[in-house]
Amino acid sequence: MPILRVTLPTGFTSDQKSALFMGLTQAAHLTLGAPLNNVRIMLNEVSAENLAHAGERISAPPSGQSIS
Repeated sequence: MPILRVTLPTGFTSDQKSALFMGLTQAAHLTLGAPLNNVRIMLNEVSAENLAHAGERISAPPSGQSIS
């Protein structure tokens, strides 16, 4: 049973998270041969003020952009 752990900044919609869950589930199924109903995903949402990249705090991304 694959268990995938994902950390995202807060602010993504329920629909976006559902699409992510489906895409990750499909990826695990296709690459590992895991049955769809055996894939588990744990989502951890983190406030953007608690994220940093290259030593610099990441503020909320401009509208329409993602943090990468």
